[in-house]
Amino acid sequence: MNLSGQTLGDFQLQGLISRGPRASVYRARQLPADRSVAVKVYDDSADPDVVQRAVDSVEALTQANVLPVYGFGVHQGRAYVAMRLMPVGSLKSRWPSAAPLSDIARILPQVAAALDHAHHHGLLHLNLKPANILIDHPGNAFVADFGIPPQLDSPYTAPEVGRNGPVNARADVYGLGAVLYELLTGRAPVARRSHGEDKVNRRPVDLSAPRSIRSAIPKSIEDVVMRALSINPDARYATPGALADAFAEAMRSVPGEQATAVPRSPLLRWIALGAIGILIVIGALMAANGSITPATVASATPSPTIADSFTSTPTRTHTPASTAANSSTPAPTRTRTSTPTRAATGTPTPSVSPTRVLTATTVVNRTPTPLFSVISLKLKEPPTRIDYRDRLDLFFDAVVQPPTGGPFGQLFAFVPEVDPLVTTRIGAQVSSGTQLLHVTLIVDCGPAPDPIKTNRVALEIRATDLGPALYSTTIEYLKTWCQ
Repeated sequence: MNLSGQTLGDFQLQGLISRGPRASVYRARQLPADRSVAVKVYDDSADPDVVQRAVDSVEALTQANVLPVYGFGVHQGRAYVAMRLMPVGSLKSRWPSAAPLSDIARILPQVAAALDHAHHHGLLHLNLKPANILIDHPGNAFVADFGIPPQLDSPYTAPEVGRNGPVNARADVYGLGAVLYELLTGRAPVARRSHGEDKVNRRPVDLSAPRSIRSAIPKSIEDVVMRALSINPDARYATPGALADAFAEAMRSVPGEQATAVPRSPLLRWIALGAIGILIVIGALMAANGSITPATVASATPSPTIADSFTSTPTRTHTPASTAANSSTPAPTRTRTSTPTRAATGTPTPSVSPTRVLTATTVVNRTPTPLFSVISLKLKEPPTRIDYRDRLDLFFDAVVQPPTGGPFGQLFAFVPEVDPLVTTRIGAQVSSGTQLLHVTLIVDCGPAPDPIKTNRVALEIRATDLGPALYSTTIEYLKTWCQ
């Protein structure tokens, strides 16, 4: 059933993006915020209460590579979730066959960082697959569908999940290893099962090694993915981050030209060789007929020119890339410098000017290019303001340049007088263009004997709430806590 044209809560569905076995994804317009979003509508098999609990659990995740969720609702008994629109699509649509090693080396740490962050907050994914890892225009990865029950017969589901056994972070290591297997080979990690075998995924022992499918895959890379797909959870890497580190270490021995090469099927290779052979024959016939001479061929061949070049380095940390990178080539090594500008004076309804602009310099064009600049950050009054004693919610209309790209980090709020009491700090993911940002602080008023009055809020953009500040400013905001 196609719901295009219908309105679900605040979301007007404009057209179908994709349809899966358990849900359909629509492009939609969020009416109050007037922004484009994606809305996933689940079928009757999804329990709305389970989906809502999954959405609530994602609110505590502030890592930049977790896909932001904007809303939840139920329409005619079917749960739906609104989230950031990702026009590029998923890993599945971006690389339907196989991906270059350099692109995998950039994406893998980002996905691992999102999973590690969720594990730190006590949340396992258990449903990781190429279809729910989304890609933005610069090539950054975002993980969706945290907390949604997995399909037990999925080739990406760890065997212990299918057997209803105890699970931990190593189950998501298996899922990430299965995604890595498909990125390398173009195939899901499925082996032929004997007739009558239980459909639930048990990860057959005779799973084909990646090099048996694509011989160009380095042995060191194959060893990493096969360890991640071990049937015994204890034999896998302990965390997704450890898997990403092992992959980065294996990449150190991979030649640059092999890392950036786009994998091709044997059929395409034979077609290319055949085309070259035909051109050689045609050239020989023309030379024999006198219409062209070998000397003419030589003179018509352009001489190579020396172009600007740069050194490529595969990503090795869990910190998400904040620089725009072409999705088919590795990101150039960049140097980050900061240029301070004057901060705006706070007002009761402030308009915040940027205090810092990040620039990156590459040896390709030798021209400093801004990574991002906060053009405006205006405090927006919510429709109904409730002055909670232990909670602060701030909404901002923001404009960030350049017009495309990101994520650049998370916007966090800090109130020095109550920061020792903070139990939850929820940031807003900052990307490019015009956007609505919502940040939250929750404190424990138990240790506070008296009400605490504050008159300012510090705002910073960071990769995580514990990371270094990439942008900072202060606004005036009066609040009495714990009264």
